[in-house]
Amino acid sequence: MQKTQELNIELASKIGLCEAVLLGYLEEQIEVNPTDQDGRRWTRQTIAEVQEALSLWSKTKVWRALLRLEEQGLVAVQGKYRRMFSVNGDKVREIESGKFVEINH
Repeated sequence: MQKTQELNIELASKIGLCEAVLLGYLEEQIEVNPTDQDGRRWTRQTIAEVQEALSLWSKTKVWRALLRLEEQGLVAVQGKYRRMFSVNGDKVREIESGKFVEINH
């Protein structure tokens, strides 16, 4: 089965290609397998599971993109091994609308 994912080119040009791909993947996983906690929707996965889904990437590349998303306030991460990821939809919309401060990658 072929894996496909939509990519927001405008968002990728603002936050980085890898970050936009990972963000889209996390948003999709939250829709497919959500966990509600603290008033937010999360998905629970290991970094290895994320890397397996984004099979062209190494675990290091996943970590780097994830850290940049956290630095930009686009995702929250909880847990040590099987982590929980939540996307900050308000921040994503803010960046998409152009009301953001660019962070150097």
